[in-house]
Amino acid sequence: MTSEKELLKNVARSFYLSLRVLPKRVRPVISLGYLLCRAADTIADTPTTPLDEKVKLLSQFKNLFKPFPVSNSPLKEFLRELEYANLSPRENEKKLLNHFEDCALWFNQLNRTDQSFIQSVVQAVITGMEMDLHVFGDASPQEPKALASEKDLEAYIHLIGGEPGQFWTRVCLAHWPNLNIRQQDQFLQDGIVFGTGLQMVNILRDFAQDLNMGRCYIPVELLERHHLTIKDLVLKEKEDVFLTLYNDLIEQTLFRLQRGLTYIEKLPRFSLGLRAAVWWPLIIGKKTLIQLRNSGLSFREEKPVKISRSTVYRLMAGSLIKLPFNGWLRREWEGRE
Repeated sequence: MTSEKELLKNVARSFYLSLRVLPKRVRPVISLGYLLCRAADTIADTPTTPLDEKVKLLSQFKNLFKPFPVSNSPLKEFLRELEYANLSPRENEKKLLNHFEDCALWFNQLNRTDQSFIQSVVQAVITGMEMDLHVFGDASPQEPKALASEKDLEAYIHLIGGEPGQFWTRVCLAHWPNLNIRQQDQFLQDGIVFGTGLQMVNILRDFAQDLNMGRCYIPVELLERHHLTIKDLVLKEKEDVFLTLYNDLIEQTLFRLQRGLTYIEKLPRFSLGLRAAVWWPLIIGKKTLIQLRNSGLSFREEKPVKISRSTVYRLMAGSLIKLPFNGWLRREWEGRE
């Protein structure tokens, strides 16, 4: 049997570092939740698989993790379906699917509380993927599709980003009763909003590439408010108008991310691993948004803006001395670019 650590190193890439600095008491549960959601994402994103096959596999995936524990017979049936499906993931993701049975075994070894946390996040994230396939499953550059309303966008980023934020928070509160977090409901809400912000960073960063595939996550309702259509975006027209909307979304996303700063400030000062695991994606998300804004990114861009690996490592290393100090982190967040 392979290990969680080995699978994480293969598929988590930069997020692996955040997972590895988490305290040992929460790391196995959060890592397994990530691996299962990543396995579902691999199924949803494989381009060679017919849409109806993806929908079927994701439905089986959801049903597999509804009971306590995962039952052997449905698991074997799901593994057979995976084997027969026309999946062509990248090598590392293929390895994750090949070790799916190990993930199910790890799930069954957890206590019921941890299983329930993983159930909730897997159900939510797969529901978001099903929503994505329903809207964009047959989209193409010739027949582009967009989310219909701002309500749809909010529902989508809550399922894909907010629910993982809630999962992370609930696991930490359950495994670390001495965190002594006051106003836990607010703490939980901060985690949810922060998670939606991280998902919006992904949407804004990948906008041009998604549009080239016929997918627009900026809803029609919002485009119409700015006198834009999907056709305008596909034809590369009204760029100045679009950039006004795009930059507004960047500012809104920065506001969401700032809830991550509020989240960190509630954590014990010397819980350095826990603070680092939140601070790193927070500050990298902010740097990405600033780079998007400064670059004038539009639908003409061919490659997504990415923070270089060396910059990421410098941010991580430079933050270590600052992590216990809320004022220092807030000044870093508020610093001008």
